[in-house]
Amino acid sequence: MYAVRRPTGDARWAFIQRRYKDYPTGASPTDWYLDGQFSSWMRMGKLRVAIGEGDTNPTATIQVTCDPDSQADIMSQFWPNADINNLDQNLTNLVAIGNELVLVKKCEMVSNYIQFDTIYRGVLDTVPQDHIIDTPIYILYGAVTLGLCWDSGGGLGTKQLEAKLTPGYQWGYEPSPVIMSRADQPSVYVAPILDRYYHPIPPVEMKVNTVRFPTTTSVDVVKVGGTTDDDKGIYVSFNRRNYNNPAEVYKLAYDEETVSPGWAVSDQHKNDLSLYDDPDGADTLTKYVSWAYGAAIFVSRTTILHVLGARPSKMRAEVGARHYYAGLNYESINKLGWSFLISASEIDGWTDMGILAQNVVGAQYTAPTTGTYAFSVGPAMGAGEVQARLNGGGWGAVITAGNRTGNLAGVTAGDIIEVRHTQAGSGETFLHVDAPTSGLDAYAILEL
Repeated sequence: MYAVRRPTGDARWAFIQRRYKDYPTGASPTDWYLDGQFSSWMRMGKLRVAIGEGDTNPTATIQVTCDPDSQADIMSQFWPNADINNLDQNLTNLVAIGNELVLVKKCEMVSNYIQFDTIYRGVLDTVPQDHIIDTPIYILYGAVTLGLCWDSGGGLGTKQLEAKLTPGYQWGYEPSPVIMSRADQPSVYVAPILDRYYHPIPPVEMKVNTVRFPTTTSVDVVKVGGTTDDDKGIYVSFNRRNYNNPAEVYKLAYDEETVSPGWAVSDQHKNDLSLYDDPDGADTLTKYVSWAYGAAIFVSRTTILHVLGARPSKMRAEVGARHYYAGLNYESINKLGWSFLISASEIDGWTDMGILAQNVVGAQYTAPTTGTYAFSVGPAMGAGEVQARLNGGGWGAVITAGNRTGNLAGVTAGDIIEVRHTQAGSGETFLHVDAPTSGLDAYAILEL
């Protein structure tokens, strides 16, 4: 049987320290924060059914296998049907599943297992994760230490904060904040980090091309406000979280900008994006977008093709968070991640003319139909131009300097079309050669 293991020694979870922009009545600080240490955790069981990082949040149910003789003891640690406000701000029914913290609205006995109902995933400094069957589950057990602390310029002050957590226990009071270190329970993740209260929380609720945690997406989707082929790609958006708002459940549903307008700039809060190819295999970093403002980050199809040379079949996006505070950068200890398949693309049947540096001639393209072929790039050309020739003849300008479109007339089906460009630079753009009527187009990535 899977017996309950009660905590021993001075086990601590040094995870909660939350910073706020306001301060207690009567105080005149420059900053204040909530400082807490969980005294111990009880291993209550293990996952009966696997759960995913992209599951609906809140997740409807989670099943927990535990020792039948301990079920009553475990159930006594939960509020039977917690009020949303107690979950939100008092962290009632806080549970650790692997390295993820969740809030459980209801806990009930079902046959030979315990079932959690309405589970809010990835609270505090954690993010939703994939958890396999038999992942250990811990319930907060025993007293909790909490202090309300602020920096008044001459040292830290404290104030007791009253709030119920689990039945029979109250938030405690400690006169000075201490970053506790891990003492035992090696299967529980602990992150004792100095200045924890300055660190940002990772974002939640990722969307890829406007779809929440999609199984499949396309690199042909045009980003919001986009118009050209360079605006097609992977558009990752998310809900940002901050310490301004103490409501943990509330922060899962709304981007912080809607709650505290202007907070991102004032806190110098930024996010980064790492986009990986073949996450189950070679796991190659395709594109890293460094720290940027905003709740969305875009990686173009042009960039993906430029780096990989072909359309990928599966990718993974990971988003972190960073604050700049008091002269230092503080980064989130977790990143929000999601893997997704890449569906068939419009370019799959097109002729790939290659990745072309200045004056490099691309692969030959056999014209499928007779007529005028339309050429286009993303941004307008600078000082250079896009040139083409037919059947090895002379080169002629198709897209001239300062323009982004042009035509190649007089093409007969079976003609050999070649292209090059004359612009120097370190950028990139997608050249689309649009064949009349057939749809059997061609493309190249221009380095310019």
